[in-house]
Amino acid sequence: MITETQRQYEDDRRRTIARVVGHILEHLPGVPVVDSYCLGRHPLAAVLYKAVVRGGAAAHTVVEELSRTLACRAVRDSARFRENRLVAIQSHFVLPERETRNAILAPAAVAEFDLEEAMDRYGAVLRVRMPSWWQPFVEIASSYTVVVVNGNTAPSKFSGTFSDAAGAIHGAEPRDEETFVEILTHEAGHLWLNLLTEKDPKFIANSYDEQWFLSPWRGDLRPILGIVHGTYVFSFVVLALLAVGTPAARARAAQLSVEVKDAARQVLTFGVLSPAAAEVVTAAKARVVAAEPSFSAGEIASACERYATEKERKVRTLRERNPELLVVEGLG
Repeated sequence: MITETQRQYEDDRRRTIARVVGHILEHLPGVPVVDSYCLGRHPLAAVLYKAVVRGGAAAHTVVEELSRTLACRAVRDSARFRENRLVAIQSHFVLPERETRNAILAPAAVAEFDLEEAMDRYGAVLRVRMPSWWQPFVEIASSYTVVVVNGNTAPSKFSGTFSDAAGAIHGAEPRDEETFVEILTHEAGHLWLNLLTEKDPKFIANSYDEQWFLSPWRGDLRPILGIVHGTYVFSFVVLALLAVGTPAARARAAQLSVEVKDAARQVLTFGVLSPAAAEVVTAAKARVVAAEPSFSAGEIASACERYATEKERKVRTLRERNPELLVVEGLG
């Protein structure tokens, strides 16, 4: 599920952060000793590292504030990291300024202790129920932040990550095992795939330009890299939701399975992919195809019907808005 290359990239990232941030903290008066394992996993340490790398007057202020914030939290959070439990961080430090051009994020008024208690409760159940690959896969995630979007409660499946705060996930408040599993698996998938794309500038040529595709998961047209990410992360979500096994989780898994296959078809047929990117997409498609016997014929048929209806509506809307945007031959 996770390649040795990805594991090595993640280990290297954590070691680098721990070394640089540890050196900063040891020069602050009155700061307790923080072990390198905690620093390597802590999203606040990742943000501090990025600020140091950028430098400048603005970064100097952030470094000073972050250093003391991290020092206060690290001892408390270290035990949770060693037990592979997510920490709750209700702080703007682990959030991007905007999720999109219009979505402004802020930490919700949620008690960190209550959030951790809920995540621990879900985790205890899921560790028994989930397949063996799942726990190592989601352990790349270190923290969770419940957010409001433009001042409002986040949509139930809203989630994201922030590249400056590697390991940090933000999103809607997880209110059941099914939602928690989908958000955690989805965002862990993005974190793992980011390791490959960040290290390989040729992973997809023109990944944000020129090639635009119809996304099964978004209403707007997307660059090819967005579709590759979607096929990768949702292929794992399919398997995770099947393990949850509730009727709602199975229905969602069936829907995502159909969508992953169509997304893979698009980029493999019409996209220009490097061998590494093609391998990622092919493997994602193979995962959901291998899972198909777990569904009934009725579940797949219903999912296909819903997807065909939604895709037809989406294509019609996009063509009415701007026909020339549909540049990939054969869509719709």
